[in-house]
Amino acid sequence: MKFQRLLALFSLFVIASCNKTKDDVDNMNSRYESLKGSVDVYEEKLRGLNQSIGELRKVETHLTQLKNGKTPVYILLLNVHQSNITLDISQHIKNSMNSSEFEIPVSEEYYNNVSEGSDLSDSFKVGSFLMRGSWGNIKVTVKKKEIKYH
Repeated sequence: MKFQRLLALFSLFVIASCNKTKDDVDNMNSRYESLKGSVDVYEEKLRGLNQSIGELRKVETHLTQLKNGKTPVYILLLNVHQSNITLDISQHIKNSMNSSEFEIPVSEEYYNNVSEGSDLSDSFKVGSFLMRGSWGNIKVTVKKKEIKYH
């Protein structure tokens, strides 16, 4: 009996000390969601600022190189990849293995007009279709842009 009274008193104490209503809990949850949204906004702003810092460092390097009398050479790293419409897995493996990359110098204007990941060519191979009935294309993609100084 003494144990039951003690348990009842303890339960009453716990219930009395936890006087949060459903509205209080809902308010806390909405406040949490609001704060979480604010954190997401600030993280996005931070990513943007970090990107801007990276771009400013590139500009600083470019200006330093020009100041030192170096000439910029604008380079594109291109990826050339062939693909075929086929169910033959060995043909897809061959296409992947034959994919090649090479660098070419370009004008500053062209360099500024293309972006990494852009497709320069995605052409259908008419000769292969007419001679062998093969459906395929060759894709040339800008993999990386770089400025070297000489």
